[in-house]
Amino acid sequence: MEHRFLMNKKYGFKSYNSWDPLKKCLIGNVYDKGFFEVYPDAEIGDALEKVNEDTREDITNLKNVLEDAGVETVQTPSTVMTNAKVPLTDINIFMEHTKEDKDGNITDGLLTKPLIAPRDEFIVFGEKMYNCSTTPMYDLWGPWQGCEDYMHVRTETDFDHHIEPPSIMRAGKDIQVDISFHNGETKQFAEKWLPTHCPEYRINTIEMGGHSDSVICLVKPGLLISHTKISNYEETYPGWDVIYVEKPEDEYTEAYWKYRNSLPNVVSWWIKGEEDNKKLSKFISNWMNTGQVYETHFNVNCLGIDENTLVCNYYDKELADKLKKYNVELVETPMRHRHFWDCGVHCATVDLYREGEMQDYFPERTSGQNFGKIWGNNETRR
Repeated sequence: MEHRFLMNKKYGFKSYNSWDPLKKCLIGNVYDKGFFEVYPDAEIGDALEKVNEDTREDITNLKNVLEDAGVETVQTPSTVMTNAKVPLTDINIFMEHTKEDKDGNITDGLLTKPLIAPRDEFIVFGEKMYNCSTTPMYDLWGPWQGCEDYMHVRTETDFDHHIEPPSIMRAGKDIQVDISFHNGETKQFAEKWLPTHCPEYRINTIEMGGHSDSVICLVKPGLLISHTKISNYEETYPGWDVIYVEKPEDEYTEAYWKYRNSLPNVVSWWIKGEEDNKKLSKFISNWMNTGQVYETHFNVNCLGIDENTLVCNYYDKELADKLKKYNVELVETPMRHRHFWDCGVHCATVDLYREGEMQDYFPERTSGQNFGKIWGNNETRR
């Protein structure tokens, strides 16, 4: 194994929250350059290649911003594999290894998404990193392979389910887990796995209805930013100030209201200028795995470098002005195709090492609590 020299040694993870000074960060990646341009139909290949290369530029910019701030970065690989374990260096290889039955149904899976959003698969609790995916390929790379402070939840324990790390918020001793049915087996993870493997934490449960980091961001002790419709913070984060931000009216929302009937997939993905490209729409629907982009609140999907610096997908002046009152600077690193990948800055990163130790921000709590639904009027974002 490439990293066998690290066997039984620690890689060196540490992160107890989202605001202590960030020193090492994992960053996502896209497909190999030229992955789509070889596709025979240019209406499809050219559009997807542009998305891929624009995103590569944006990820590189994010990497540069972090490194200029003194953060060491590690990047996920660009090459992905088919279910048959065949490395994909271009789209044609995927098409060759994907079969349809007589009814036109795909029999060998969808095109594997590049690991652009490592937050979907990995999380650091304290001084250990957990791979929460059920995808074996995600356990075949990385400088932490063989290290004793790295664990694959699925293969190294008795828990055989995919967990949703973006549905988990960390605030020192308190871990908050969204256990709504949208998050698969996360309820069992919160109630059975975490108490056994992470007994030093208080495990709190809520129901937000999906990935928490698309509706809430813990900026620093005493401050969070939030989707406007969540109001029950007096129990989950008592005494904290809340900055509410409206979901922006932008080019995507305009496209959504215009094309939601003629192009239903606009709820899941959107590429600017390609709304009437029927070939592209059919290709993505048939062969690619996308998210539910309409529910994501991208100006909440931020990454904290420290208590006074927050990296965002785009510059929201109203939010920036509100944060200045708390001595927090909002730094923009654009993710131009966030509405295609369903991936913002927070999704595209995993904090591997932050300075600081575990703190108890809610010492009045004697045990973990179930906060239930925290939407003020009992609705959900869906």
